[in-house]
Amino acid sequence: MAAASSLTVVWVYGTLKRSFFNHAATNLASAVTLGTARTVERYPLLTLSPFRIPFLLDAPDIGQHVDGELYAVGPELLAELDALEGHPHWYVRREIAVDMVDSGERKLSQAYLLPRTLFRPELLELPEEEYQRAYTLDDHRREYVPPSERPPGARDTIIEVVKSCSPE
Repeated sequence: MAAASSLTVVWVYGTLKRSFFNHAATNLASAVTLGTARTVERYPLLTLSPFRIPFLLDAPDIGQHVDGELYAVGPELLAELDALEGHPHWYVRREIAVDMVDSGERKLSQAYLLPRTLFRPELLELPEEEYQRAYTLDDHRREYVPPSERPPGARDTIIEVVKSCSPE
């Protein structure tokens, strides 16, 4: 584990959470787990595309206060997460505020959000109940299609869907 001064606090909300596909596909299990945390601002969390990928849209004050997990990661693991999330060309990693669920303590963390340039504004006009508070393990097991099971060209399909106005 890296020295404490070189650790970055990262909040994850989707497939990087414990027991989810990308948690096992990365070295996130070796990171320091800080606990469960909820976003201070509301964000639109949607599960999109035929591959049922959770996306947190970079649109504060729309959607729900989203539940996720907080980790302290070293530089190598942060680089691995950046590569997985396509930062900065797909998701953008930026600072957000979260509250620890057990203590209420506020922390600043890095999070991966889909920038406004990569999704249609209509996705921000959905009824409030369409936005998720959490991406659950039941959602994940029932719907998520891992990269190894996606057909060639799947990334183009994903981009087309998030740039369309349909959340499906």
